[in-house]
Amino acid sequence: MDPSPLSSKIAKPSFRSCSGVELGKLAVSSGLLRVSLTKILELNGSIDLNQESNLRFRITENYNDKYNVVAFVAPPICTRRYLYNGDDLVNSASILLSGSAPSNRFYFLCSAKIPSFSVHRPALQLFDSVFNELSHELQLLDSETPLIITGSALGGSVASLLTLWLLENIEPGKSGPLCITFGSPLLGDTSLQQLLENSVRNSCFLHVAVPQDPLPKLLVTRNGSQAATVFKPFGTTFFCCESGCLCIEDPDAVLELVSGINGGQISADWGIYGEILHWMERSSVFIGASEHISDWFHGEMFLQPDQMGRGVQDDLNARVIGGVIMRMEERAKKKLRFDPYKKLEHMKINMIQLEWYKKGCRSDKIGYYDHFKGYYSSVSQRIVTVEKYKKELMDYWNSMVEEAEKKPQTDVKVFKSRFLLGGNTYRRMVEPLDIAEHYRNGRKDYMATRPQHYIRLQKLFEEAIVSEKSTKTSAKKVSFDLLTLDTCFWAKVEEALIAIKELRKSEIRDDERESLTLKLLGFERYVWELIEKREVSPEIFLEKSSFMGWWREYKQTCVGNAFRSDFTDFMDDRTYLDYGTAE
Repeated sequence: MDPSPLSSKIAKPSFRSCSGVELGKLAVSSGLLRVSLTKILELNGSIDLNQESNLRFRITENYNDKYNVVAFVAPPICTRRYLYNGDDLVNSASILLSGSAPSNRFYFLCSAKIPSFSVHRPALQLFDSVFNELSHELQLLDSETPLIITGSALGGSVASLLTLWLLENIEPGKSGPLCITFGSPLLGDTSLQQLLENSVRNSCFLHVAVPQDPLPKLLVTRNGSQAATVFKPFGTTFFCCESGCLCIEDPDAVLELVSGINGGQISADWGIYGEILHWMERSSVFIGASEHISDWFHGEMFLQPDQMGRGVQDDLNARVIGGVIMRMEERAKKKLRFDPYKKLEHMKINMIQLEWYKKGCRSDKIGYYDHFKGYYSSVSQRIVTVEKYKKELMDYWNSMVEEAEKKPQTDVKVFKSRFLLGGNTYRRMVEPLDIAEHYRNGRKDYMATRPQHYIRLQKLFEEAIVSEKSTKTSAKKVSFDLLTLDTCFWAKVEEALIAIKELRKSEIRDDERESLTLKLLGFERYVWELIEKREVSPEIFLEKSSFMGWWREYKQTCVGNAFRSDFTDFMDDRTYLDYGTAE
């Protein structure tokens, strides 16, 4: 959908830098859990939970002179109406969201690798039912005041959807929404979880669950020892019980814990959530520690079949607890998240080393492309070191592109602003070395097997909005930093050299000769256009370069002395000797 007038009123969140552990600590220490729960209980107290059948929400401005709070409540009758027909669970199927606005209000979450995702249909229906009214009222809020969005049951699911929408349609640079839900069912499928896991949005969600509430496990079943569902949690889940609270980000561990909640009927008894405040005051808060998972399974919270002896139950609990802990720790070891910021400084050092290599090549009267291509057989220490730097840089930018393609569309904008210029410099510096290696090994047609991460980086760069000033600066720098803008320039030089060799064959058909000649004339026009725009490095004119070798072969084989063009005059008059001189 088109950006709402609300977009200019609500500001970006200040919670985006929080990890799940930090968010759990913040929610407890700052009183945010108390604020959220208080507003939900107040809203519950203002309506007849046994009679009200519609989703209700209330906006509180400047609560405690600190927060704006939006609270959603879905009373039991409302929840049953959307979820049940008699005693059977219905209308809980997911709805697939794909494509662009206006058909998909959350189109901005889709990524290059994940173009669609599903959400809980009843939650989306309730969100749509109040969206217009919400948009109007939220426009009146002060954008400077932090915004807390909270809800219970299906109201929590609506709160999550509103938060997702606001995180996109907000004014950059200021404080914004944190979502805290209580006793809400799962909202989205694995695709949505993966999209948010790769997004800064994930740190804006805290979901609270207690063992006595059946709604969080409503869409989860057990298949043996495993939890089974098409839905998957995102954000951080805050499990609360009398012996303490546990904060977990691992979605698979969350599923296993949620599936251990005893079943039951949806009721209007919200007293248990009121007890959370007392638990936090007198109990320890366990933040992200796997050894405290056992507290969640204590007593009647997990696996207590009727007629089962206590000793048998404790044994079963112990085995299940051990399995949850073991699996969570195994996943943590395997899932070492790629942190681009930690490695960026090391990559900058590698780029500086390659720059020194290039300067050393120039002192040898040969460009770095031809040096790497022709001198590799000597296996000098310098070449071995260059290979090491090149591989590390390629691994890094491969990972960067993979991460970018997982991210929601608008998160890619952050990638562009922070990393794209570095990625483009890497592409211009390193891809010519890959091309040199390709042709040194006797292969042809580099473009047919060009690595995908180069293609993606080029596409991202071409899509980026570059100011006229930046464009001029980039073109002018080419003359001094020895980088040609078209990173595939040398591949085209090599293909032009191959075309000349083909032309020199004694047995060649006339149509083949014509085709090859047209190809070479096209290459000449391409080179001249780059020269006129000052988009090639001066090193291509070094006497030992592959390009100068092509020029000599081209003049002898194709054009002779009779044919003249701007390019041939430029080369014959040796004007290229002044190319790259500062103006």
